[in-house]
Amino acid sequence: MTILQYDIGRTSHPKTKNAQSQNEEEKPKFVTGVESDENEEPEKPEPEVRLISAQWKEGPEGFRYNKKCFLEVKAEYLRETIRAKIRGKLFGVYNGKEEDLNQEIVGEIGNDGIATMVIKHLWYINDDHYADHKKSPNLQCQYIVKSISHSRGENEIDSPALELPQIIDNIIHIRLPINPDDEKHQNDKYRLFSTDESRTYDRILTVKDDKIPCNDYLDLKYDELDPSLSYTLEIDHGEGGRKYYGFEKIRYEDLKNGL
Repeated sequence: MTILQYDIGRTSHPKTKNAQSQNEEEKPKFVTGVESDENEEPEKPEPEVRLISAQWKEGPEGFRYNKKCFLEVKAEYLRETIRAKIRGKLFGVYNGKEEDLNQEIVGEIGNDGIATMVIKHLWYINDDHYADHKKSPNLQCQYIVKSISHSRGENEIDSPALELPQIIDNIIHIRLPINPDDEKHQNDKYRLFSTDESRTYDRILTVKDDKIPCNDYLDLKYDELDPSLSYTLEIDHGEGGRKYYGFEKIRYEDLKNGL
């Protein structure tokens, strides 16, 4: 037999009273149609970066399928921040059909407001593209980096379209065993000129302005050459350095074939 005991004069068991209070606290709130402060979204952080433009940059082997190239993004800091990383996604277009190539593109904004984003591979866009390219290498396609953004950016941008294959006429690439990021070489000048009497071709490139970023060598590109001429490369290491010829009177055809 169970005996229930109650104190005389007590109207309810202490535990019962506490349970009633708890139930009163847990009663649902009525919806009045008026938003409370609890439902307000937190304020959005002030933007720290504005993205301005994007420009494709050649890799060590130019713009070629399955090879590395770069996207240079110009940005503006709106306030001081330690966040410098930007991201985007690589897309390809072939026969009017856009494909997500499942490649995230990442870079960091430097103090100069420039971020160099590395595209590790310009993949063939799909199986049809690969098969058709084998039959006809000059078929055109496009690559675009979309939704380039900063975690606290004011905006997003897309890159311009890069068309491949590029029509390359009268262009040579010269590779030199120089670290393009070495400060002592930034003002070096590399002058390529034709050896005809009037020097109809004469162009100067510098490490600072014309280097290909993120590269272990100095790669220089000279275009619009006259295939009928020969050329000399003059190297000038600037003030305190020496000036000399890298090569002399080399035919265009030999330059094109790698000396």
